[in-house]
Amino acid sequence: MRYFILSAFWLLCSVSFSQEKQNTSFVDVNYFKGNIALQNNDILHLITGHPEGVILSWNKKTYGYQDWEQRFNYPDYGLSFSYQNLKNDVLGNNYAIYGHYNFYFLKRNIMFRIGQGLALTTNPYDKETNYRNNAFGSKIMSSTFMMQNGINNDCLI
Repeated sequence: MRYFILSAFWLLCSVSFSQEKQNTSFVDVNYFKGNIALQNNDILHLITGHPEGVILSWNKKTYGYQDWEQRFNYPDYGLSFSYQNLKNDVLGNNYAIYGHYNFYFLKRNIMFRIGQGLALTTNPYDKETNYRNNAFGSKIMSSTFMMQNGINNDCLI
C-alpha cells in the first residue's frame, strides 16, 4: 500500500509541472476511511473494522465548447481507479475502475463526483470455501460511487 501511494504521488508530481500551455487534464489522489452501514442483520458478522482505501483519478476539463458543458457549469470528466481494504478476511479487498463526472457548485468551491464502473473482489462468496461472505456474490460486480470535496483555491498549483 505504501509503494502504491508513493508511486501515485510521483505520477501526480510528474504530470502537474507545466507552465507553457493551459492544462486540460489533471490527476488527483483521494484517501478515504469510513464505516460499513448496517443494512440488515444478515451482514452483521461482516462488519468488523473501518474500511479504508484510495481513489486515483484522471480528470479532463471542459471549456464550454459544447452546450452541455455550459449548462452544467463546466464539469470535468475522466477515469478513476479505486482500491478498498474492507478490514475483514471474509470480504477481502476490492479493486474498481470507473468513468466519472465532477460537478461544481458555489463558485466552484464544492465538487461533487459521481462514477459508475466495474469492481473486482478478491474473496467472493463460495459455497465450500467462503460461505460466510453473503455480501459479494461474484468476482466481478457493478459499482457506483459518489464523493463530495471542498476545494481550497489558494493551494492549487
